[in-house]
Amino acid sequence: MNKRASGPPRRPRNPVAKAVRTPAFKQRVVPDKRWKTKLEDVEKTARETPPEDEKPEV
Repeated sequence: MNKRASGPPRRPRNPVAKAVRTPAFKQRVVPDKRWKTKLEDVEKTARETPPEDEKPEV
């Protein structure tokens, strides 16, 4: 069997698979945008710890 002359590949490449390998699709760290849960956590910790001014002196 003869070698194939340079030219187009036998099967067309998958353009989607090629696009997914670009840097635009790399995993990124995204900050948490759920502000309600953060707000609840802050309020919860504020309720659990007494303020600094009201601590009894020993």
